Amino acid sequence: MSGDDYLFELGAHSEKSLSELARRRKPLRLTFLGALLATALVWIIALSFPRTSSRLFSIIADSNLPRYGNLLTILAMSIPFGPPFVATFSLGRMLWPAHEAFESSSEVMSGFTYSQKANQRWIIVVFAGVAGAVNCFLLLVALLIATGN
Repeated sequence: MSGDDYLFELGAHSEKSLSELARRRKPLRLTFLGALLATALVWIIALSFPRTSSRLFSIIADSNLPRYGNLLTILAMSIPFGPPFVATFSLGRMLWPAHEAFESSSEVMSGFTYSQKANQRWIIVVFAGVAGAVNCFLLLVALLIATGN
């Protein structure tokens, strides 16, 4: 293949990859904005009715239902945990997009490249989990301060 054909092929492949990347980022932007809106809505509702929110969470967390007590607690805590988790995860995917599927390669550093991409995915998930947990903790502190308990 001559140099011009190689450059043309490389440019065509890059253009196709960039258009696919732009197409994948649009739903991520909408997800990010929706999750931020949901997080703000949770905070507005919780701080507008702090005693009701606090009492609701305490009733659910202290329920002694033998079969569904833990499930109800998990569902109740997913309300303040979920939206920031989704927002952080979608932001991480926008900033560090997923690349094409790993192709087995005979290059010397191909294993290192694969492990770096796998670590990057886990870092995004862990950071999103931390963001959700911090939001839960801050909402708990805000409700404790607002109710005076």
